[in-house]
Amino acid sequence: MFQWRENVQKRKETKVGGAEKTTRTYTYDTAWSSTLVNSDNFKDKAAGHENPRAKEAKAPPSAEMV
Repeated sequence: MFQWRENVQKRKETKVGGAEKTTRTYTYDTAWSSTLVNSDNFKDKAAGHENPRAKEAKAPPSAEMV
């Protein structure tokens, strides 16, 4: 199934005095996957990056006729 994937890039930066700051950059792309990708915890939900849930995913037509 063609689905959204979330990619997270982390960058750590050491500030003056030794404090660390972590910056996360989120990007999204689509790819084919044989398993469902859970998009419930994607950081940017407002952008429409939502995958079907298991109950919404349909079996191929040949499997429904069994």
